[in-house]
Amino acid sequence: MSVIAIRAALETRLSSITPSIACAYENVAFTPPAASVPYQRCFLMLASPWNPEAGSGHQIRGYLQVNLCFPQGQGPGPTEARALLIKNAFPKASSYVNGGVIVTISGIVAKGNGSPDGSVFMTPVKIPFVANMFS
Repeated sequence: MSVIAIRAALETRLSSITPSIACAYENVAFTPPAASVPYQRCFLMLASPWNPEAGSGHQIRGYLQVNLCFPQGQGPGPTEARALLIKNAFPKASSYVNGGVIVTISGIVAKGNGSPDGSVFMTPVKIPFVANMFS
């Protein structure tokens, strides 16, 4: 299925970033590390498919959202640095392939405002993508 390939392509790229940090993937068992250790949560967020008037293909668009979860009280520096690593790992117009599906980064990676979330300071990072599907 195309969404599975899209997710795998993007998550594989995300996991290649160094230094690595633990990642909680959707519906996969995960125990957050100690409160002093950063980690990230990853979600595939899909928009409605775009269907051109002619042809049998369509586009799947959306974001890979990565919520950076860092210890509170350290200021924005650590999350800013991690967000920059993610931005550099997913430059606009770069492509990643899985299962014959080409996933292209359709815009610039965007970092949202951080805020306290339980015991962590959470900062969302959105990676926009598009995948052209042909029947």
